[in-house]
Amino acid sequence: MTRVYSSLSGASPNLAARALLVLGKCWPFYRGRLRNLLGQTIVRVAGDPLIAGFRGASFVVHNDGHVTEMSILLYPHYNAPEIEFLLEGLPVGGTALDLGSNIGLYSLPLAVKAGPHGKVLSLDASSKFAAKLAANAKASDLKNIVQEIIAVGDRYEDVSLISVDGNPGTAIVAPGNSGIKVEMQPLLDILKRNGITQIDVLKIDIDGSEEIALVPFLKAAEPSLLPKRMVMEHIMLDVASNALPMALKAAGYTVVGKTRSNSLYERRA
Repeated sequence: MTRVYSSLSGASPNLAARALLVLGKCWPFYRGRLRNLLGQTIVRVAGDPLIAGFRGASFVVHNDGHVTEMSILLYPHYNAPEIEFLLEGLPVGGTALDLGSNIGLYSLPLAVKAGPHGKVLSLDASSKFAAKLAANAKASDLKNIVQEIIAVGDRYEDVSLISVDGNPGTAIVAPGNSGIKVEMQPLLDILKRNGITQIDVLKIDIDGSEEIALVPFLKAAEPSLLPKRMVMEHIMLDVASNALPMALKAAGYTVVGKTRSNSLYERRA
């Protein structure tokens, strides 16, 4: 387990950057490649890094090609249905779990909603992404986020973290020694170590490891640990051999909505 601490520096948008920001919030500039190109231009003009507000939190945006940072900078409705679905299910003082937390797109808004007496556990296998989240939490003055740099799976094992070519915001966990060494642990053990006995909402995006992370957890967890609401990338559920859809159904979860990328689950058991 590694605790993350990070220093912070940043700039506020100057006049030229503000003009580009206005342009960037108009269609089609906040979409796809145009969004990334314009976002990186804004950061260069304003000064790297740039502090951007998003859903009550502050994010440190760098000119390093991270797609989520560009989206936060230019598109205030980015992943809005998913984030709002989880926010509605999270009470003040509640507990949220973010698996594959990356820079904190979900963790920070959830931490704002949970408040100082609530808790967000943010897990990611990448120390680089975890450091970005820590900087964002510091910029937002959020002290209710607990981070671990760890992979989540069905056993204790050293695995490899492999960067995805052409996408600085994505990395995948794989067996063997072909990437950066990182420890994998079962989710139940991670929760126990952090004193978590109840979860209100869960977001998971761990690029193909959802099955080995969630199936053992769903089968063994106490009912109080099963989140009432969950957001998961639905492309990971389309593989015929995937045991996760059956495990979700057995645990009482129903799909109550879908976006372009994610399925929204609610537990009504």
